[in-house]
Parts: sequence; structure tokens; C-alpha cells
Amino acid sequence: MRLDSTDEEENAMWEAYRICLHDHGVKENKDRAAAVGPGHGLILDQSGEPKEAYVACANKLPLQPPELDPDKNPNYVSQWNDYVQCLRGRGMKVHALPDGSGWTWDDGVTSSPPQDVQIKAEKECTMEIFGAKK
Repeated sequence: MRLDSTDEEENAMWEAYRICLHDHGVKENKDRAAAVGPGHGLILDQSGEPKEAYVACANKLPLQPPELDPDKNPNYVSQWNDYVQCLRGRGMKVHALPDGSGWTWDDGVTSSPPQDVQIKAEKECTMEIFGAKK
């Protein structure tokens, strides 16, 4: 994936991966089946079986952009801290988790901004902090 991938592009990549897994024997989870049409909203069993399907489809597994991979981005830790500050600057009362694995709401936060506001802030801060060419 790229930092500027649209939701539609990301969904298409994930759907191609799920279709590949299904074509290679991963069972559909009928209890949670979603949307209409072949492949759209395909929900699969989460058992990890058959393992051969995951091996066969490994080349279709969507990967995070290298900028968001701590093993590929030498500036990741400092950029992550800047990212959390960017979210705070957009009104989200959050802080980074101690292990650097994400962020969480500050203690005492009883309500969060609407989901569309959060998503917008996350996308803007991702592009601003990780996408800026410094």
C-alpha cells in the first residue's frame, strides 16, 4: 500500500487477498457473511487453515507502506511521536502506548470525536508526518 492509497484501493487489495485465500481453500464464515456479489465483503474463517492457502496467497497480502514500518523507516519512532502530537493538535485527546504499538485515549476521556473526524485526522496526520519530504 501507499500512504496516499484511497479507502477504495485498500479495500480492493484486501478483497483480492481474501478471494485468493478462498480460492485456495479457506472457508467462508457464513455466520458473518456480508455484502452482495461475488467476492464483495467476503468474510473468511479465522482459523488460519489451510496453511497452504496463506503460503499460496502471500504475494497478495497487502503490506503497510514502508514509511509506517518500524523495520524499514529509521525515523519511525520520532515520526510516531510527532504523529500522536498531530492528532492531539486536531483535538484528539490521545497518547502513545508505552511499547510504541499505537495510541489510546487519555484517562478520563468519556467521549471521542465522531468516527469520520477521527479518520480524517488520522489520514491528514499520516500524510503530514510520514509523507512529508524533509
